[in-house]
Amino acid sequence: MTQQKQNSKVFEMDKFHLEMQSSINNVLDITSRIDERLKILYEKDDEYRENFQKLFGDISEILQRLATNDALMPNIVDDLNNLKEKVHELEIKMSNVHSSMKDHDDKWSKMVDWIFKIVLTGLSIYAAYMLQQK
Repeated sequence: MTQQKQNSKVFEMDKFHLEMQSSINNVLDITSRIDERLKILYEKDDEYRENFQKLFGDISEILQRLATNDALMPNIVDDLNNLKEKVHELEIKMSNVHSSMKDHDDKWSKMVDWIFKIVLTGLSIYAAYMLQQK
């Protein structure tokens, strides 16, 4: 019986050893899968890090442009106000020129009317003179 007990103990040990070996293999398999997944995560982390750095660079560039535009905006507003004032001044000058031209047109019209009346009067006097001569 002792032989049987020993055989059964050896069998149990072999069984235990096989189970342990299987468990160890499973653990090794799982750790290798975890290592592969961690490697993929690290690669993706690097990609994400590069993408975030590009994104932060773009945001920084946009903020710089906005700051530059904000600095230029007062100058643009001042330039537009100056331009508006100059346009207003030109409108006033143009209205003065138009009124002056109207005055000149009125003067020329009066002068032509006066000359026409003088010529008409001269012709009337000449016609009356010619009629008296006959």
